[in-house]
Amino acid sequence: MRWHRNIPTGIRSAPNIEEVLNFGHAMKSSSPTVNIVLLAALWLASGCLFIPTPKARPLEGTEVKQADLAFLLPGQTTREEAVRTLGKPTVSWRDENILVYRWVKCRGVLLWVIAGYNSAQAGLIDVPQEFAFLIKFDGNDRYQASEVLEKPPLKSFGKFLLEWRDQHACGRQPQERAL
Repeated sequence: MRWHRNIPTGIRSAPNIEEVLNFGHAMKSSSPTVNIVLLAALWLASGCLFIPTPKARPLEGTEVKQADLAFLLPGQTTREEAVRTLGKPTVSWRDENILVYRWVKCRGVLLWVIAGYNSAQAGLIDVPQEFAFLIKFDGNDRYQASEVLEKPPLKSFGKFLLEWRDQHACGRQPQERAL
């Protein structure tokens, strides 16, 4: 005698192995079009989609743009003039004589959806991208060079700056990047 057959009406027990195996047979008996539509609906009902935003808006900090840098003249512009023009830096790295301006832009939006039997949840999440503008000064606090960098997503900002310093201490020249 099977125990799940003796359950009062309205209450259902877990399916037995025969019912599970017969589910595939039920799918095979429907038309291929219905199967494709059902699979597509399930696929679309759950998951996520990344939507890039080409004209990314700043989420944090103030973006340093190429037009803001016309005043920087090698050997002439002082550290004080740079701070007066660009504002207070995010980091004033005195040991290296570098000013760091950091900002975060939205590089895209992640649309997520989770669907279940008779309910669903959805939302949008901003996908951030961090940037840094580094200004290097000489021993007399005169502008030497500058560089815009894009921080890798899973690296801390401090480690990112230390690695940049170590690369440039070995004689490697900074790579100029367009803003």
